[in-house]
Amino acid sequence: MILLVEDDDAARYTFARLMRTAGHEVMEARNGDEALALLARHDFDLVITDLAMPKVTGFGLLTEMRLKWPEIPVILVTAYLSPDAAKAILQEKVIFLPKPLDPRKLMASVERFTSPPR
Repeated sequence: MILLVEDDDAARYTFARLMRTAGHEVMEARNGDEALALLARHDFDLVITDLAMPKVTGFGLLTEMRLKWPEIPVILVTAYLSPDAAKAILQEKVIFLPKPLDPRKLMASVERFTSPPR
């Protein structure tokens, strides 16, 4: 199962739909707080998160995930690459995709970290 964390409703809807159409099970969160609550209750194979979000940022989410769920791979999505994001990318199981997000690159990255859909 994939957790998609994005505060932009249109972007979240579009990319969740793309992954569902490809056969993936997707849960959605609007911010890092919602994502952390879902992570505590469900098992995820992959987290895709925007970096620039209100409340808990994508980088804050990644930091918390590395403490509690270090095995879950993460795809960071952002329009700009900050120094903190650059450090995060150097960690194992973290990749970066720039915005605007290319659907083909997103799906190639998803397939890299997940089993083929049934």
